[in-house]
Amino acid sequence: MCTSGIFVLLASFCTASAFKLDGIVNGWNTSVGTARQRAAAAEKFNTTVTDDDGLWSNNVMTAFIGKTMHMTDINITERNSFNTIIEKSVKTGTVLWTVEAGPPGVFAIMEEHIDGKYTGVAYTAGWASRNTWIEYDNKEVFGFKIKYDWGIATALSATDTTLVLEYWSYLKGKFIMTWKLKEEEVSVEEPVRPCHAILKGYYGPLCVEENRAGSCETIGYTPFSCTASGWPVCCIGHSGGDSNNPHWYKADQKCSDLHPDGAAPFELCKGEPLLV
Repeated sequence: MCTSGIFVLLASFCTASAFKLDGIVNGWNTSVGTARQRAAAAEKFNTTVTDDDGLWSNNVMTAFIGKTMHMTDINITERNSFNTIIEKSVKTGTVLWTVEAGPPGVFAIMEEHIDGKYTGVAYTAGWASRNTWIEYDNKEVFGFKIKYDWGIATALSATDTTLVLEYWSYLKGKFIMTWKLKEEEVSVEEPVRPCHAILKGYYGPLCVEENRAGSCETIGYTPFSCTASGWPVCCIGHSGGDSNNPHWYKADQKCSDLHPDGAAPFELCKGEPLLV
């Protein structure tokens, strides 16, 4: 991909910038390229790598470690043959990045796959800020080979599920790309909603309810609370067992009438209005 794996993250989870990470010298990952190549990239992109080791574990990509992202859009601002191929891959196929973290002291790689085929890896060379970094990659797409390419990426916006990047490299030109977490990796929090069911009951029909995040129907209940469904009287017993749970009854029900002999008296649930 053109920028397959721009984000390589250090496996060590140091957060204090004062703590030095192995292999990081003056902000540069010394395992990526030569000192001359790194300096040339910084000059080409008119940027300065920051000597702050904390950026390697606290940056815009930290939240995506261990996840796979899908490139859903590309807007080319400086076209060439390679980014035209990338554009075609995005529009007609599936371009994925997998952000991986290695063991402590070892740098991770960002792997790229297009339509299920491995196309290459990229390594982060250094961070200019929390949102901008210089990268180095090697890849091959549809017979086109990109070797020893240096690029710079800047996150224009980021959420828990979506990342928009502005990218520029020696060989891949300039473009803006949108990445989203693969659909199955996006966790959706179900809203909690009231559900109810009408039961036969020892003293006649009654309503029970439960608040749940999933569908009411999956447990045989119906949406909405008992009160909203025409069962507004809440009574609770004192004889033990299930009678100690609140149950709801029709509007004309008096709790005191549920057990006429008084052996197991019922009363209004706490906080319910008094019936006359």
